[in-house]
Amino acid sequence: MEQEIQTQSAIHPNKYEGIKGWLIFVIVFLAANPIGSLYHVTTNLIPFFQEGNWDDITTKGTKLYHPIFGTVIVLELAMYIFITVMTVFLLYQMLRRRAIFPKLFISFLLADLIIGFLYAGGYMIVTTFVPAFQDVREDLYFEIGTSVGSHILFALIWIPYFLKSKRVKATFTTDAYEDS
Repeated sequence: MEQEIQTQSAIHPNKYEGIKGWLIFVIVFLAANPIGSLYHVTTNLIPFFQEGNWDDITTKGTKLYHPIFGTVIVLELAMYIFITVMTVFLLYQMLRRRAIFPKLFISFLLADLIIGFLYAGGYMIVTTFVPAFQDVREDLYFEIGTSVGSHILFALIWIPYFLKSKRVKATFTTDAYEDS
């Protein structure tokens, strides 16, 4: 009888086990995120540090000056570096099917949401009070709102999924000491 049960479980493995189904979207997100971050940093942030631009942002009396603008840019760069490192780390943990991955991913989503709100707040202040942004202010507000909205939506979808999913519970079972 015991051998029959073992044979049945070998024939019918847990149908929820494995990185399949909706988890494929998480892999795509984690793999694409560093590429998107690199693109954003090189096209949107690095130009602020090029000759003349940084002085315009940080020198009182210039048309782009606001006391927190330079800080917001540096913090945004730090945020992108942090998020890139974390997504690579999370991708590694996910592919190793580590038991800690769901908690790490949920924590990452919450941290990303908080960072997104701080980022939005900083840019809302800067774009509101720097006259040079007057012509593009509405576009920037829309972009900021879209960014925050996507962070909220992403968290609303994936946090409950990682808390309730049978596939998540069946897939992420490897402890660090089990690696060989």
